[in-house]
Amino acid sequence: MSEGQALSPELAAQLPRFFQLSFTYDFNLMVQDETYFAYSFPYTFTRLSRFLKELKSDPEVTKHTKDCTPLCASLSGVDVPYLTVTSRAHEDDFEEILEREHSAESMPLWKTKKTVVLTGRVHPGESNSSFMMEGFIKFLTSPTDPVA
Repeated sequence: MSEGQALSPELAAQLPRFFQLSFTYDFNLMVQDETYFAYSFPYTFTRLSRFLKELKSDPEVTKHTKDCTPLCASLSGVDVPYLTVTSRAHEDDFEEILEREHSAESMPLWKTKKTVVLTGRVHPGESNSSFMMEGFIKFLTSPTDPVA
């Protein structure tokens, strides 16, 4: 196809579509104001605190979670929370795999549970990962979802 030649509708329908959003902003409109641009809605520490408080207050959720806060403190001195989600969260042997939790065919060969560590918001500008982590924790702690 040569430059300037239009694509046929059939060929255009087969190509992947990419979208672009652009805008212009006149900084001279409000000279005294500070202007900020963000690529995501902010995920505030207040929202995180409320979410963790809701988790801790739900008896169905606390059956499968163990509050291990804080993991450490951030450089600014804010506690970094972490949460353990597992079966038998409040028993001393929660790391062990028990025969009563599996059928004979599905009993794993190892005797301790494997650990998966998920992190979100490693860097300050990654607020979208905080939303993802909140949704994932809601899924894992859902009392009505059999997959969780």
